[in-house]
Amino acid sequence: MFGCPHFTISQVKAVAEILDGKKTAVPLWILTSSSTRELAGRMGFLDIIQRAGGHIIPNTCIDVPPCWYPYYGKAGVTDFPKCACYYEIRKTNFIIRPLKESVEAAIRGEVIE
Repeated sequence: MFGCPHFTISQVKAVAEILDGKKTAVPLWILTSSSTRELAGRMGFLDIIQRAGGHIIPNTCIDVPPCWYPYYGKAGVTDFPKCACYYEIRKTNFIIRPLKESVEAAIRGEVIE
């Protein structure tokens, strides 16, 4: 999960470059503003991310619990410490890793310690 709440277009580009031509083994979620999502679409990043199995969701945050109910009790990877601090709300344990390592973990379906 990336963006808590708003991933930048530069960050979206970085994710798209890592994912290009690959598939994720687990869900990958990017939370950003609607304008960044629209720009990602115009620049081709949205298509790359969606083809890989990722999602770009506009105008929400990890602290909106009902959106993330299917992931309660599971583990996740993020590059943003704020995302990891919402454990009490959604009971999801996050491991914090740099962006590239986090995306690669989604591709593999596991975090390498």
